[in-house]
Amino acid sequence: MTFVDAMLQKLQAEYRVDERRLYCMGHSNGGGFTYTLWALRGERWAALAPSAAAPQPERAARLRPLPLLHLAGRTDQVVRFADQERTMAAVRERNGCEATGKPWEEHGTWYESKAGAPMVAYIHAGGHRFPSEFSPAIVKFFKSQVRPERTRPEGEDPPLK
Repeated sequence: MTFVDAMLQKLQAEYRVDERRLYCMGHSNGGGFTYTLWALRGERWAALAPSAAAPQPERAARLRPLPLLHLAGRTDQVVRFADQERTMAAVRERNGCEATGKPWEEHGTWYESKAGAPMVAYIHAGGHRFPSEFSPAIVKFFKSQVRPERTRPEGEDPPLK
């Protein structure tokens, strides 16, 4: 976490950063780390897009509603598709999503959320790989999500610049 915190602090010090548009995406172990960042630094992100991943059970309980696109392969033998399906179901519940989704893009299902945290299940027929042709869908999802302004409790320091 220290590295991510330092990286974000350095980026904010050297560049104009819209804190309401910070996104995180990772594949496989990187997807697992994306879930870890959600659990430990969820307030920082506007949306996340893990691929071929499932959160560690001890972290899953710490997830608060946040827009998510989860990319999964039906024949994934590394992170079993059944485990990813359970993860997506848990996220839909955590995010207060509707039970039935709507088609979104070629391989996606969009689940609207009462909490403003939609979830997209983006399923492909392949295994444990990141299909690069899905990158435009992730970009489209991220562009549609902006983190609301956060009000700080009295006495809390302003965000790092």
